[in-house]
Amino acid sequence: MKTTSPVLIICATVVACTALITIGALVALGSDPESVGVLVGVVSMLTVQAASMLRGEQTKRTVDDLANGRMDAKIRAGVADVLGEHLIDPKVRDQLDADREVRGNHA
Repeated sequence: MKTTSPVLIICATVVACTALITIGALVALGSDPESVGVLVGVVSMLTVQAASMLRGEQTKRTVDDLANGRMDAKIRAGVADVLGEHLIDPKVRDQLDADREVRGNHA
């Protein structure tokens, strides 16, 4: 399962690098320590927000998988693969075929 979007990772990296370069430039130019402190606070806040966005996207995908029954299908297909054929009820074979297809499409 893909956990994060490459675009989101690139955006977060660009924001972090830009902020670090700005802080470095302010320190090198001898800016007011108070304004550098404020900028460090803003960078920290942006970093936490970017991390929570990445985590939120992963959580959304997991919830979607669970809500749409993909996880149930994968579990049923996996259990059926482990069980012997003589232990599987013939009435559920169609469901297991569909579950295996879902598992194959969303592996």
